[in-house]
Amino acid sequence: MKLFDAAQYEKFWKRTQDPGARGFWLQIARLGLWTLVPLYQGASLLKRALFASSASFRTRVPALTVSIGNLTMGGTGKTTTARLIGEILAEDLSLETAVLSRGYRSANKRWILPVSRKGEIEVDSRLCGDEATLLARWLQACSVVVGRRRAITARWAVENLNAKALLLDDGLQYWRLERDVDIICVGAVEGFGNGSLFPRGPLREPLSGLNRAKCIVLYQSEVASKEQLLELEETISSIAPNVPIVHINLELAPLRPSGDLKGKKVFAFCGLGSPASFQRTLEAAGAEVVGIMPFPDHHLYDKDDVKEISERAMGAEMVVTTEKDEVNLNDLGDRLANLYVLPIKPAISDGDRQTLVDVLRAAL
Repeated sequence: MKLFDAAQYEKFWKRTQDPGARGFWLQIARLGLWTLVPLYQGASLLKRALFASSASFRTRVPALTVSIGNLTMGGTGKTTTARLIGEILAEDLSLETAVLSRGYRSANKRWILPVSRKGEIEVDSRLCGDEATLLARWLQACSVVVGRRRAITARWAVENLNAKALLLDDGLQYWRLERDVDIICVGAVEGFGNGSLFPRGPLREPLSGLNRAKCIVLYQSEVASKEQLLELEETISSIAPNVPIVHINLELAPLRPSGDLKGKKVFAFCGLGSPASFQRTLEAAGAEVVGIMPFPDHHLYDKDDVKEISERAMGAEMVVTTEKDEVNLNDLGDRLANLYVLPIKPAISDGDRQTLVDVLRAAL
């Protein structure tokens, strides 16, 4: 076990948000986190006020600009939603589309790094990051560009790729680039957590931020209970009553290599914002999850990680991970016996898809 295990720190932080968790150090941590809330939120408000104070601080480009984001820390299906929105922009609306990514945890230091041009991937995943790599693979009709400042990559995409639509993955709190449409993703099971602002809770900003959305996505609503969904929809509607709500779920693609999860003893590992959602997906597919090893989101695996996964997976019939983690394993995946990758894709009703099409078309 590593001395500084980010996954363990994240687990402890999430325990501080559980009202049922008790303990002296948890109480001390909660008090400490409360004192940090004004600092974090104050810095966030100051940054937003600075960009709102003058148009000279913001960039507007001649293209439909759409952001996918969330109000909470952690996984809420942003990349899955970005995949769906990219398909709608390029295929349903026939717009030349460029996806703009920060390339989080990538080795890129350049202001502008073209990753793909309509499915033709031009760089290694270690240079551009896992999310940009996956979006480039999935969105064959779009281009993907990575850069530290998306106001710069937006201009470049318009001028060099003739982009008529720009899609920002995780762009809700990016104030430097003006948008036409903000789409906010909310985990249907996790909701807004304990409802507290970061770092005492998972909220990046107050729930009033829902009013900036042109559409709100409830992610993985099929695994939430009716009571959870009703309470969440009532909360959202009380804050943003005129914003349409759509539901995006997951459709499983065939395992790679070919296999069947049903009834199998599975050991899972993943570096996601919400590891629990991956476990729920496996169990819904009929797997008996005998263990799961969570890593921090966007985790880049090393030999020690692979060794520990192998040791903890002893006795499991299958070791299963995600497409995102497959990217971050690079060549190390060959060292894991019985490794399978579970691809997923967004599933949405015809009515909800049409709602998204209408929202995007109205902004043209």
